[in-house]
Amino acid sequence: MSRAERVSDAVAEMQRRVWREQRGECHVCGKRLMLDEMELAHRVPQDKPMLRRYGEGRIHHRRNLRGVCRGADACNSGVSLRNHPQDEARLMAEIDEDRKPGEENE
Repeated sequence: MSRAERVSDAVAEMQRRVWREQRGECHVCGKRLMLDEMELAHRVPQDKPMLRRYGEGRIHHRRNLRGVCRGADACNSGVSLRNHPQDEARLMAEIDEDRKPGEENE
């Protein structure tokens, strides 16, 4: 299995997990969604500065992801902590507590 296939499988599994945890509802607007109508949104964005600061392991951690309406910019941006540094720091601390000892940051 190629790296791309492994990543795709991991993303699909995470999407299913988030969908179940949210009981099939958009985190922002509350709309009931089928699994294929939901996309994963990052609370702390997955842009280059944040990836450098926190690493892929934290940025793609389940606590940093929310399920939102696919293609709905308002719902996607509604989960962002971009302008909330205290909330961002608290989330990263929760992720660090949740991670297994020795789990890589990248």
